[in-house]
Amino acid sequence: MKINEYYRDAAHMNLNGSIAALVPTTIIIIGNFSVLKNREIMLLALPFMIYSLISFQVYLFRMRQSITIRRNMKASKDISTSIFKARHLLVLYRNSQSSSLFIYFPNGHMAGQIKKFRGTGKKRFKLSRSYALYNEEDQVLGYFELKGR
Repeated sequence: MKINEYYRDAAHMNLNGSIAALVPTTIIIIGNFSVLKNREIMLLALPFMIYSLISFQVYLFRMRQSITIRRNMKASKDISTSIFKARHLLVLYRNSQSSSLFIYFPNGHMAGQIKKFRGTGKKRFKLSRSYALYNEEDQVLGYFELKGR
């Protein structure tokens, strides 16, 4: 995964939020026009509409970032090295179903990622406080375990 793909995925999450915010808006508007016919109830749709517009603007901004970065990456050379030899790295947090940290080289190529490690056997079902560092080929480079609070 390259950094432009990260921004594209973030844009799609904002687009999904924008569309999801339109659902209560349409329910309120259609319900008001067909059943209630009350002007004051239309104000309930306003916060959902505003959130939808803001999320859509963030979507457009992230897509523009993704396209710009992809163009710049085509012009640059791929000089990926080891994650341990790199002097500068960019760390981005992705909050999704399984949250993780993505680590990128300055040229935009992925250096690795840190995500929660699930054990095997009975440890798989236990609440894990272990994390693994993966390289760009999804091979484990090391493990981290949190102790205490």
